[in-house]
Amino acid sequence: SADGTLTTTSAIQSRTNSYAISYQATPFLEATFRYTGYNDFFFYDRNYELKLKLWSEQEYLPQVALGIRDLVGTGFVGSEYLVASKAIGNFDVTFGTGWGRLAGNSKINNPFTLISSSFETRVTKGQGLNVTGTVQSSSWFRGENVGFFGGVSYQFESMPFSVMLEYNPDQYIRDITFPKSTSAKPKSPLSAAVKWEALPGVSVSLSRQHGQEWGIELSAALDTKSITPRRSAPKFRSSLDMAPQDLPPQINPRDWYDTLLFDVERSGLLLLEASIEPSSQTAILVMGNDQYLSLIHI
Repeated sequence: SADGTLTTTSAIQSRTNSYAISYQATPFLEATFRYTGYNDFFFYDRNYELKLKLWSEQEYLPQVALGIRDLVGTGFVGSEYLVASKAIGNFDVTFGTGWGRLAGNSKINNPFTLISSSFETRVTKGQGLNVTGTVQSSSWFRGENVGFFGGVSYQFESMPFSVMLEYNPDQYIRDITFPKSTSAKPKSPLSAAVKWEALPGVSVSLSRQHGQEWGIELSAALDTKSITPRRSAPKFRSSLDMAPQDLPPQINPRDWYDTLLFDVERSGLLLLEASIEPSSQTAILVMGNDQYLSLIHI
């Protein structure tokens, strides 16, 4: 997202209802808060995500970012990732490697285990899901394996529509094994979606998740750094350019004070006093402005 963009998202699926607020705090740092409710068992999870852009997209290089999901909380959806994205014509391609839930059932060894055997074990602080507000640094980039994820989207030139295909290795093990859960293991790691840009900054997406459930998402983005364009002021027309019949009946078009008072008041000012010194042919005007109470407000 562009620097200063505030995005709100509401996503509804048969399995979950999720609400998120993201803010592009700097050109390189994006923060997200999510509140997710699970429909088949009474559990609502709050999680925070930070995404750091390592470098921007260039002609031959993709944009690369590093992210941590569920930075503070229960670790229920905890995952870390390194992701690259590149625009190629109307296509946008994304590919990344992930830890935690994004490792899925991959058999690829975590490369950090070559540095230390402590990276083999993914530890979640606290007992159960009642532990909140805990920084789960003991689990970051840990686990025996890492997985791969990715996606591709295509933006139609003549229509405000785009289509997307996503590969997500998450096996939703924690969802399935949760007490009283009726969630099923994903039939496929593939998901597809159609996105409609209904208005500038407002989009609606319809998706088919893992070949087994439908989802709808509403997203709205606001550029907090943009300056609201000012409404152009109506063109001012002086009483000198008006025909006598166009003036109010109480205005004498031959009286300089009447026409001056009429023009000044329509311009938003106050005419407190006006006089002409015959000897020097000098006009003395005392003006006021009722929009400011004192010089401190100007």
